Amino acid sequence: PYQNNAVLQEKAMKNRTCNELEKDEEVFPEFVVNEGLVLLYSGEDFESVIEVAFDQKKQPSVQEFIDSINYYREYDAYLDF
Repeated sequence: PYQNNAVLQEKAMKNRTCNELEKDEEVFPEFVVNEGLVLLYSGEDFESVIEVAFDQKKQPSVQEFIDSINYYREYDAYLDF
């Protein structure tokens, strides 16, 4: 069944103690595994990609943000405009 993002975030906060490193692997709460969710970006990485886009261009478009985020995900590097 579909659960909205707010519900998943609330569950994540309640289970945040389950997110601990064990043998260099991150352990996720059961609901994350059951829902098949995956970590795409850390908040720091996402913020960094957005900041670099603004550093390179005064007003990046939504498409340029999307391209930048996808590029970072694929190459672990920033997209140059």
